[in-house]
Order: sequence, then C-alpha cells, then structure tokens
Amino acid sequence: MKIKAQMAPWTGDTSCADYLPITQEIFRELSVLEKLTEGGCSSTPRFIDFLAFEQDDDDPVPDGYFVVFLLEKLPGVNLERIFSEFSLEKRNRVRIAFAKAFR
Repeated sequence: MKIKAQMAPWTGDTSCADYLPITQEIFRELSVLEKLTEGGCSSTPRFIDFLAFEQDDDDPVPDGYFVVFLLEKLPGVNLERIFSEFSLEKRNRVRIAFAKAFR
C-alpha cells in the first residue's frame, strides 16, 4: 500500500473539479494514475478509486485536504531505496522502461 501524506494545507487553484475540493497537484496525480490504468500499464499499480475532502476545524490540518488513492498492490521490488545503487546503465534501462510504459 502506498501512503502519501502532506501535513500542511495544499494551496493553489481548487477549481479542477466542480464537485471536489482538489488542487492542481492532486488533479495531476489523479490524471496520471488514471492514464496509466486506462493504458493497461503493468509497471505501475492499477488505479481503483479515490476519496477527497476538505478537512474541518477539528481535523489534523484545518482547511487542508484529505486525499486517499486506492491502488492495487504490485509484486516486485520497490525501487525507491535501491535505485541510486544501480549502475548508470541499469538506471537508464529502468527509465526507458518506465517511459515506454507511460506512453
């Protein structure tokens, strides 16, 4: 499971969706996840759904946003911690594979 937390209010234009309080940052991530899923990308988690709402005064970050993306869990290795240890050639192969998968 991937959890992304931002413990400060998001700023910026929230007019990306008339029915949700989402910012450009959230909208971009949502768009990318949807595009990868619609394209059948097997290198990234399949996007299932999301929930977004503005936090109230009693929540941890008043006037911030609470956003949850539900993604499938993929088998394999998380490159986040080991990518920098790869040789330049191997890092470039990973980059090329991701770029092909993203198209």
